[in-house]
Amino acid sequence: MSRHTKTPLRVSMLAILVGIIGMLLFGGASYATNEAQSSSGIEVASTATTGHQMTAEITRVTSSGTHVTSSVRVDGTWATEKLEIGQSFSVHANVDLKWATNFPFVLDGGERIGDCTVDNTALTCTVDTVPDTMVNKTNVTGHWWSAARIQESAVGKTTAEFILEGKTSTVTFGDSNGDGTCDRDCGPVHYPYASIDNFKAGWVNPDNTVSWMISWVTTPGTEYTIHDESTRLSNVVSCSTDETWNPKTVIKVTATQVDNETIKMMAPEGSKVCVTYTPDPVNPDGAKAVTNVATVNGVRYEKTVEIKANGGTDGDGTTPAPQPTPTPSVTPTPEPTPSTTPSPTPSVTPAPSPTPTATPTPEPTPSTPSVTPEPTPSPSPSTTPEPSPSAPSPAPSPTPSASPSPSPSAPSPSVTPTPSPTPTTAPTPSTTPSATPVPTPTPSTTPTPVPTLSATPAPARQHKKLAITGASGDAATSAVALVALGGLFLIWARRRQTAHPED
Repeated sequence: MSRHTKTPLRVSMLAILVGIIGMLLFGGASYATNEAQSSSGIEVASTATTGHQMTAEITRVTSSGTHVTSSVRVDGTWATEKLEIGQSFSVHANVDLKWATNFPFVLDGGERIGDCTVDNTALTCTVDTVPDTMVNKTNVTGHWWSAARIQESAVGKTTAEFILEGKTSTVTFGDSNGDGTCDRDCGPVHYPYASIDNFKAGWVNPDNTVSWMISWVTTPGTEYTIHDESTRLSNVVSCSTDETWNPKTVIKVTATQVDNETIKMMAPEGSKVCVTYTPDPVNPDGAKAVTNVATVNGVRYEKTVEIKANGGTDGDGTTPAPQPTPTPSVTPTPEPTPSTTPSPTPSVTPAPSPTPTATPTPEPTPSTPSVTPEPTPSPSPSTTPEPSPSAPSPAPSPTPSASPSPSPSAPSPSVTPTPSPTPTTAPTPSTTPSATPVPTPTPSTTPTPVPTLSATPAPARQHKKLAITGASGDAATSAVALVALGGLFLIWARRRQTAHPED
């Protein structure tokens, strides 16, 4: 015998109730979430860096000659929106050129903002300080220039390249005016000419130290004693047998080292001129110029080298004119606040305006005289003429005042003496006029419009409730739908129970 297990009615109802509660809670939560999202207005700030990049370019390149060690000058510009520590630009030369010296990165007024340093083929200018005079300046621009020397690897070539920010600039050796055409000692790069002369020379190294050399004309087979008054001399002597210092035509001689500053050597066969160098660069120790003296076989040769960099910069910025503008920009901000104060004032003034209109309304109420002229006493005077002959005394004057109320007492003229005390009661009619102000409550009802003025805010509250009612209406609709489904489910369950009763 099969048995059909019935689902208890209370379980079904409980499940439906739980579903309704869940829908209500979920709907309320989602509504609250949507409301919060729509009113938050939160914006995420960007974390991008705001540094200003320094840019530079090459504007002109010139060459003083076509031999090794001759100078090439490069001119250019640099710019940045605002000067900041860490900004830099780099210019790269190919292997045929070598930058001459380091130099300070300065502005027009001589203020130092950094250094321009050389590392073989690279020249880099970097900002490492911002003077107080440049803190607020913008649109900072300037010029730069530097010198490079032609290297031995350029022999046989006519051009070389510089690269700055991905752009290549070409120099033509021997182009002294920068028009791209050689106009001095034109031809491929060659070794330096061997100057058949006696002289002392010096130059500034990239680290701003100074090196020296001495050249003398030789006669083959003759001994020469070379002495430097302040610097150690190298015992290596180079002698040229040709018009240039081509290594193939140069004879290397090892001289006798008499002391650090003195050497002796014999001029080789075929030599025309010999040179020697100081191996130890001289530090000028801040001096603006350095002088060196040397002698060859007692003949004195002197040379002074000015300490200056083979490069330089300048620059300046624009002081922003908008600095005064912030002061006027502050004054406008108070202007909105007065604009808000007038707005409430007009809104309040309309409220009193109805009140004056209410004061006229009490004035019409004195229309109550229409009540005081109660003509009912006027007919009574028509009855009073009959007693008036019987009483000529001033008593009749009280009678008209009393006549309204004791109109029936008019038949008895004998009672008229008694009304003499009634004049004392006659003031009571004066109180009755004071009773006439009873209509004044009616004007007091006129102020009821005043609440209507205060009631004007009520519509705003009603508007807010409408917004909430819309949300609760959705939830209520969902609840009704669920209840309806639950009812259908219960009917189905009841029928199923009836169709399969327990045995």
